Amino acid sequence: KAGEGKPFTLAEFQNALTSVDAAIAAYPRAFRYQQRAELLAIGVTTPALKVSDEQRRAWMRQAKADTETGLRNNPARADDWLRLVIIDEWTDGASRDIPPLFFMSVDMGPLLAHLWPNHVRVILDNWGYFSDEEKQRLAAHVTMIWRRSQDRRFFGSIVYVPIDEIILRYLLQGEPKAEQELSVLIADAEKWRKAAKTN
Repeated sequence: KAGEGKPFTLAEFQNALTSVDAAIAAYPRAFRYQQRAELLAIGVTTPALKVSDEQRRAWMRQAKADTETGLRNNPARADDWLRLVIIDEWTDGASRDIPPLFFMSVDMGPLLAHLWPNHVRVILDNWGYFSDEEKQRLAAHVTMIWRRSQDRRFFGSIVYVPIDEIILRYLLQGEPKAEQELSVLIADAEKWRKAAKTN
């Protein structure tokens, strides 16, 4: 259920984890470690699972170790590089350690549209840790995302604070009409948030 996005209980989660543990013990291959890392990451980010903060931290540490193990044997996985970025952000916050991992995700899957919203969010969260040269790469990547996105609403919904908007406008400054459209997307996202609070 967890992988399908359906509600699940703690017992169901623990049963799934036990099954994956057994599969790794019997057949310790990269994809098994990647499966367990994904499952653990779901557990960490599911508030409905009533476990202690220490348990969530333990799951996160194991998810990071499993992701690293999987990538050593199968490095061409953009999703897993991004998971490693998110885990590092969750455990240690934004840092100079993020850009190398992030660019591995970009290089392994620049056209994987399901990663784009998180790619842009990581850029915003870690902006101060990218070099000037890296920021030029980021501008090219975000511009490509903007041009190829069939639905650009996520550009508005990931703007949480004024600096997010400033960074996005900087990254898209060479894109015709992006400034006006971004204003509309941000305004629409803000209206949605206000409406959600009143309901």
